[in-house]
Amino acid sequence: MPMSGTHPQRPSPHLHDKFHVRRFHVLCTQNCRRESFRTFSLFAILLLFMTGCHVWGTSRPKLDYRTVEESPLRDSSAAKAKHLNALKALRQGHLQRADQWVQESLLADVSFGPSHNTLGKLLYDQQKYYLAAWEFEYAIKAMPERPEPHNNLGLVYEAVGRFEEAISAYQCAADLDPMNPQFLGNLLRAKVRSGEKPANLQWEFNKLFNIETRPEWRDWCQRQLFLTNGRNHERSRAAITDKLPVPEQLDSGD
Repeated sequence: MPMSGTHPQRPSPHLHDKFHVRRFHVLCTQNCRRESFRTFSLFAILLLFMTGCHVWGTSRPKLDYRTVEESPLRDSSAAKAKHLNALKALRQGHLQRADQWVQESLLADVSFGPSHNTLGKLLYDQQKYYLAAWEFEYAIKAMPERPEPHNNLGLVYEAVGRFEEAISAYQCAADLDPMNPQFLGNLLRAKVRSGEKPANLQWEFNKLFNIETRPEWRDWCQRQLFLTNGRNHERSRAAITDKLPVPEQLDSGD
């Protein structure tokens, strides 16, 4: 008990300051540890993402990918004109110039479907399959009536060995344009590569042979019709696989 007439003794202001300084140091140390752990975690996640997405295999990674920033001011006429310049550069083999024109086209109108389709082709040629698929899917949403983006998406899936998805995409293209031999040919090739018996595809091969004009595809189709009568399916399948046509050139749209 304090003596009468005196006040309780207050802590020294220096001790008060030392307490807060020490507490500040403790908090700083804890925060630094949290930030270090957070940085390490982000680095680990980025490393796993880079290694896991190097080859797009059985599953597609979730990525917040956007072609360009959306703008409320859209100029479809400018987008179309710039896209035509991109197609011209592409035909001339100027890939970098084509990419620049496509980017400018999408800056003019990010919803212009043909530009997404062409950008998908450029990414496909660079084996950036995930991004190419994203562009083709955007093109499909923008142009649901066009078969080309479906066919192109099928090429991406087939390139990474996902035949079920490839067949589905090719089927959509063939349904939208039943008399196009390119789409039907790609569909049949994917079915054969997935292991389907040629004997089950005889009607489709007959149709392809009747509408096909490319000599190498007619020859391939004729051999498949011949092999449908073979008894040794494994032998027939190997012969087909050895002579598979290369994937079609991607249609860039217009």
